[in-house]
Amino acid sequence: TPSSNYGSLGISFQLNSKANFSIKEIPIETESFEIKITGIGIPEKEPIIKKSENIKNNKIITLFINNIPEGNKEIEVKALDKDNNILASKIEKLEIKANEINKITIELEKLFGNLDLTLDSLPTNFETGEITILSKDQSITTLKLTKENLANSSITKKIDKLPLGLKEIKVQIFDKEGKLISELKSRIEIEKCKTSTYFNFC
Repeated sequence: TPSSNYGSLGISFQLNSKANFSIKEIPIETESFEIKITGIGIPEKEPIIKKSENIKNNKIITLFINNIPEGNKEIEVKALDKDNNILASKIEKLEIKANEINKITIELEKLFGNLDLTLDSLPTNFETGEITILSKDQSITTLKLTKENLANSSITKKIDKLPLGLKEIKVQIFDKEGKLISELKSRIEIEKCKTSTYFNFC
């Protein structure tokens, strides 16, 4: 039986609304949340972890985490997609008071953004192409282009879930023999909201 030196944390996830505990900046692809609690009275290698499931099937989900030792804590919340990839996260500090249901508001920080990339005035002998996106950590995203993507000498590609931050984008255009016709490069900052960029080949 827990002693009087323990408190509880009541966490309500209510989409598009506010509850006693609210989470903002919830990515639309979110399927579940993971809450991790560390701090005074919790062994470093045994944090308190609780996960909500199937949030899309419920308007409101309430989690109660009981038997949390009183004192200063770090509350980490992660929004996860169906493959348990982290879409957004945030860590906040909270003092757990004994014999109370403690409340907190957390605004998540997205880890990914979306990019709309437009290629205009493509050469008439365009057959295929390749878009290469290089991040600071040297991770690479590559997309292939074909003539079927073409609409009035333009192509627009929507690229989802790009890590935030500065990116170097390289676009290469090839003819039907695979010969490089043109190459353009640009740098762009991927932000939390949708980012757009434009390449003109004329």
